This record gives sequence, C-alpha cells and structure tokens, in this order.
Amino acid sequence: MITYLHGSEFCAPQRQKNDDASNSNPGIGDRAFSAAGAAFLTAIIVNPLDVCNDNRYAFSFY
Repeated sequence: MITYLHGSEFCAPQRQKNDDASNSNPGIGDRAFSAAGAAFLTAIIVNPLDVCNDNRYAFSFY
C-alpha cells in the first residue's frame, strides 16, 4: 500500500508471516530448562571461587 503525504510517497509496513518454529517465542518448558542450565553453570563456576575465598579468609587468622 502506498500512501501520499504532502507530495511524498510512503510505503505502509507489511507484516511478514513466518511459520518457522525456530523464530517463535519459547514456551514455559524451554524457559525452565534454560534457567536450570544457567543456574547449574553458575553454581559450577561460582562455588569453587567461594571455597577459595572462604579458605583464604579462614587461614588469614593463623
């Protein structure tokens, strides 16, 4: 659709229909799985750092 405004030509935006499943919004199960994976990776990375920090703090008094 072309619209004329003050002598200028504008095209109205058209919606693109995309039936591809990869571009759809993730469902609640997908989000829960992603959150669980992120929590697991965070625990794997942060826990050793906390242990090192606690050991350093505990042994600083000796």
